[in-house]
Amino acid sequence: MRRLIANVKESLAELEMDEQDQVQEATVTIRKSRAVVLGMPRVGQPVPDVRPERLWPMSNPGSRRTQAMVHGRQADTERRRFRVEQAMRDLQKAGEEVSVTAVVRRAKADRTFLYRHRDLLSEVRVAEGPPPQMRSVGPESHGPR
Repeated sequence: MRRLIANVKESLAELEMDEQDQVQEATVTIRKSRAVVLGMPRVGQPVPDVRPERLWPMSNPGSRRTQAMVHGRQADTERRRFRVEQAMRDLQKAGEEVSVTAVVRRAKADRTFLYRHRDLLSEVRVAEGPPPQMRSVGPESHGPR
């Protein structure tokens, strides 16, 4: 590449001044247009992987290992869902406050599980009831002076 650049520079030196000016002008024009093209990335179609054996094991839905992992995950999710529902029932039955924190604490689950399962979260929100009434903050709420 360096030899090519050196050859081009030598050839340019042999040109007359007005020819060198034309080459310089053309170079500036190309650089301007290239800067605009390089400024905006081109988004193309993803290139398909030509070697499917390199794919991650989860991408083969038919393998026994994958099926075992999927079934195990589904069973774990069902167990957690049951524990959350049971915790809500227990809290309501005991007359305790039902909140996201109370439910996940009693169910021994994490908050992210509840937020990933919107149906359970909405059940908790309904069981929470309306937000508590705000006390009035004014002279009458402070008692006699």
